[in-house]
Amino acid sequence: NLISAYLLKKDSKNNLNIKAAYLHIFGDTVSSAVVILSSVLIYFFKIFWIDPLVTIILGLYLLKETYSILRQSVDILMQGTPRSLDLNEVKAALENLPEISNIHHVHAWNLTDSEIHFECHVDLTEDIRISDSERIRENIHTILMNKFGISHVTVQFEFNCCDDKKMIHQRH
Repeated sequence: NLISAYLLKKDSKNNLNIKAAYLHIFGDTVSSAVVILSSVLIYFFKIFWIDPLVTIILGLYLLKETYSILRQSVDILMQGTPRSLDLNEVKAALENLPEISNIHHVHAWNLTDSEIHFECHVDLTEDIRISDSERIRENIHTILMNKFGISHVTVQFEFNCCDDKKMIHQRH
């Protein structure tokens, strides 16, 4: 277990499945060590309270880490906006492009623990041909990938046609 925990630790920060496996192996490893240490302390020094104390501390740590994995899993399954993504910052970055007047109807979600999808309506400053919009789409994709780690982008280009220009559309 100790070797497995060591091997999984590095990648546990980048992958939710590996993090869950690491947490399981880590819990087993620490539990084994605690059982041995506690039995020595109980046998030689009659410190009987050490076993429940260490069990409670380890249990609380594992609960905290498990909650983190569970929360992230639910966010992915429910297609919630990634907690690390500030949509106002994304909006401001995209609206800095001179060709963009406004972005609205924004949706962002994790498809996996490392893949963010993003879609929005892009209101352009002038009425251009579809073929001319490709350069703008490439700029949008580059900004989203490099600054925010967004790997999948879908944009709907518009020119002064959408009545609701709010970032997030809400039904009444």
